[in-house]
Amino acid sequence: MTLEQRARRHEKIFEFDEAAHLYFRAAWLEQSGANRFSNLMRAASCKERAQNWRQQSGLWERLAYELAKSTGWEFPDRMESFRSRHLEPGQLGIFHIISYTEWMSPSSELVHLVKGEEEIGLRRLQRAWAYQWGAEEAEASGRLTHAARLWRLAGLSFADEHCPLQDRYREAARSFLHGATSTLHAGEWVPMTFVASVPWNSTSIEWGDPKPKTSTENEVTVQDDVQTDSRTDLGWHRYAWENYLQSVKAPTAQADALDEWARELNQLQQLLVVAGDRHHGAQLYRERMQTQLRILKLRHRWMVLLFRNLYHWTSLSGSSVWRTLLTVLIVNAAILPLLYWSTGAARAGTLGPQRASFPQALIMSLANVVSLSTSSARVVTEWASALQVLQAISGYFILAFIVWVAQRFH
Repeated sequence: MTLEQRARRHEKIFEFDEAAHLYFRAAWLEQSGANRFSNLMRAASCKERAQNWRQQSGLWERLAYELAKSTGWEFPDRMESFRSRHLEPGQLGIFHIISYTEWMSPSSELVHLVKGEEEIGLRRLQRAWAYQWGAEEAEASGRLTHAARLWRLAGLSFADEHCPLQDRYREAARSFLHGATSTLHAGEWVPMTFVASVPWNSTSIEWGDPKPKTSTENEVTVQDDVQTDSRTDLGWHRYAWENYLQSVKAPTAQADALDEWARELNQLQQLLVVAGDRHHGAQLYRERMQTQLRILKLRHRWMVLLFRNLYHWTSLSGSSVWRTLLTVLIVNAAILPLLYWSTGAARAGTLGPQRASFPQALIMSLANVVSLSTSSARVVTEWASALQVLQAISGYFILAFIVWVAQRFH
């Protein structure tokens, strides 16, 4: 009996650790690459099923589903339909692990293998899956820094232009998101700074400091299908989403994709602010607000878009103290004084019919904001009096708004 046959026997009777050990030994005795990869995948699959939490949750869920069917309770179980299409019946279906058949021959409509290059294309996809599932296991066991490195490798693998997955950039974006969030959740200061500050590429996945291998001629040597551009975690996440959006043509699908991107930006923004990086947190907030504007435009919500644009122009959507102060200065030191002066609503001094000059109207307008009286000019129309009151009230709201913005991002 071969090692592989012995492994399958142990696998059938739920002795997963022993089966994984035998599959691993069989893999290194194989000369053929395909058989070696298959046995390594089976070893990893058995190791996953050997985990107590997976066995317990999987068996309890299966019991609940069988009880539901026996009592006539019919409901759409998504996992059951998924099992029927992608998972082998029995053990693999119970534990929510991809079947060996699906691994070797994916049935998803999103997988497009190029004719004549099916084997190499499938290996590229399997490489991305392997990094992704390895990252999930590392993250589940609390090894977050290691998980972040694997998530980055998964992201680069999905972003490979030769990857046969149709929505590969969307999967890449999710992987880069997990890489960043795992790093921030780990709370280790040294790698945390690389999420937004230090670029990395395929030769420097772990820490972000490029250290490419050099050949004897001191030339950089990299694989043809490996991304060599250096970006931060946030840069890679943005790169993946921008490329994915280029492939989405329908306005509704674009809006849905942008909405998902905005939710991911919100998650990253909050984690960066909690970690103390308010500067990059503010940048992500502004990027998210601009994404929201694109969503409103695609969904033809013109009135909301108008007010959101006004909010963005005047204060960068409530994220910039300096833009807010500049807006207040332009309105109260230019627009309103010009309005008072040009309409003749302001009179010089406290008495008399003489029309106020522009400098006098400017002093009056600025005094209105800080609720101070001035003898330089006065208003003589009802609408100008109402505008004075609004200026006085707005001064308090402006101060509160500036304090609020400063506390959030500065």
